[in-house]
Amino acid sequence: MANGLMIKLPVAATDNTLPKLPVALNSGSLVLIDNNKDMVDIDGFKALVDAASTGNPSLPLINRAADNAAALGISDASISVVCSASNKLLLSETTAKGGLHIAHNSVSTVGTGSRIAMSAGITSYLSNNRDHNIFAAVWARITRIGEARLQYLLNLGFNANNNFATINLSSTTTIGRGDIGVERVGNSETLGLIKAIAAGPFNQRNAEQSAAIGALLMSWFQSNVVGATGDGLILYRLYVEDLTVSGRTYEQAKFDDDAFYSSAITGRLAGDTWTNPI
Repeated sequence: MANGLMIKLPVAATDNTLPKLPVALNSGSLVLIDNNKDMVDIDGFKALVDAASTGNPSLPLINRAADNAAALGISDASISVVCSASNKLLLSETTAKGGLHIAHNSVSTVGTGSRIAMSAGITSYLSNNRDHNIFAAVWARITRIGEARLQYLLNLGFNANNNFATINLSSTTTIGRGDIGVERVGNSETLGLIKAIAAGPFNQRNAEQSAAIGALLMSWFQSNVVGATGDGLILYRLYVEDLTVSGRTYEQAKFDDDAFYSSAITGRLAGDTWTNPI
């Protein structure tokens, strides 16, 4: 860690018997966050946010597709978890199976919370290649149903009104847009596993928004209700691929993601444990 502190985790979070994640990278891979058991300082993220009085404290995650992104000219393909200092965390931890678990206390400032953010290098790449088809997928688990549910399970595009892919966590029927395909697996109104995928070209969006692609991939808490509690959410896997570069179709990318997911929930993610966010 940058400050030199060593944070000791529970034994479960350093389980060396965990199966290795499937190799899923190709020439179009931009982002892969998966099997985060080696991100030991996520447990210290709450303390980092608690200590901040202003700003948006951030913690870098491991983008396992960084080398692939670099081959596409993206010098900085970093991914971070970011939280507004005005909204304190109830907990932040790595689960026994490597998930990133975050839950918020009640919100004190509207429109803020914690989120997964992309680097300027990735957003610039997307902005400069708006005619490319982009595939995105996220696996998560809901551990608490919050009072205010404006979280995005998946959000990638220009802004809140001009995204090629927006899948809200708060609705069982409206899952947003995806010009090529969009799907959510799992009930967002109950505790448990949930998965979302979407794909589409950025050129379907407002061309005037081309320089303002949002850096938000997934959020735990973006509430407009002061005093409301947010969901507890575990992030297991987040993947973004440029299908135009890889040459794959949406159906091929979806097939692989579905297969990896089916294998994971009965294999390496089965029997996961975490702190109950009550």
